Amino acid sequence: MYNPLTFAIRFFNNTSLNLYARMHYTSHLWNSLSDGNFKYLIRVDDFPRSDFGHDDFMRFHEVMHSFDCPYLLGVTPFLPTGVTKIELDFLRNSDSNNVSLSLHGFTHEKLGSKKYQGEIDCYSREEIKELIIRSKSFFSDIGVEYPDSFIPPFNIIDKDTYSIISNKFKFIMGGPVSLTTLGLYRFSEKLHSSLFIPSYFPFYGKTSKIIKDLERVYPQKDAVMVVTLHWAWEIQDDFKSLRQFLAANRSRIVNYKTAKQSWIKNYESS
Repeated sequence: MYNPLTFAIRFFNNTSLNLYARMHYTSHLWNSLSDGNFKYLIRVDDFPRSDFGHDDFMRFHEVMHSFDCPYLLGVTPFLPTGVTKIELDFLRNSDSNNVSLSLHGFTHEKLGSKKYQGEIDCYSREEIKELIIRSKSFFSDIGVEYPDSFIPPFNIIDKDTYSIISNKFKFIMGGPVSLTTLGLYRFSEKLHSSLFIPSYFPFYGKTSKIIKDLERVYPQKDAVMVVTLHWAWEIQDDFKSLRQFLAANRSRIVNYKTAKQSWIKNYESS
């Protein structure tokens, strides 16, 4: 068995970051994951998708439902292909479906031409403010409370953009690419007005890989770590790995409300 530092070292050995940056990150990770037992929040990105139908998503949801498993769903309100009536109905009934909602960008388009440019980082300050106003109307129109968390598409967010949207969301998520675009920060560290809630390896990817890696991670801190899935990625093996993951870990999975309470407690005690 090995602890999460192993994953950090493996990751950074394949990057151009200098030794100081590697040591800085691994020490932060260690401080984030020591002393106790942790739980999981399941974050699910990409609702809806233009390349898969709602029936495909419902197959994923039905697996989650069969394990009575709550999750946080990243919603993109202005997908270029639109959001269908049946998808809007699902969002309206999200509470009864044991699903919490997060804002997952606005269009989920890659707007920049550079490698580490995504969607949200390509807007001006005024464009972001206008899109937030429009997205509030989107959720209000379907009778759903506006999310208090934001998931940047492609996990790409830079410091300037973070500072703009942090005034609107209590929690801003991240992923492996955020290490490059935003920088190295400890889990549940407060940046501007928001807590930064990243999901790094081994808590990110396909469940077929996650389930193997988590078997070798020490269950340490009394906190809620975010396991990020992309529902469409699970179709490849007909959700077999997802079922295995849930069977092995369901007792450690909590809902979004519980996760938020843990993150705030973790921040206040740090």
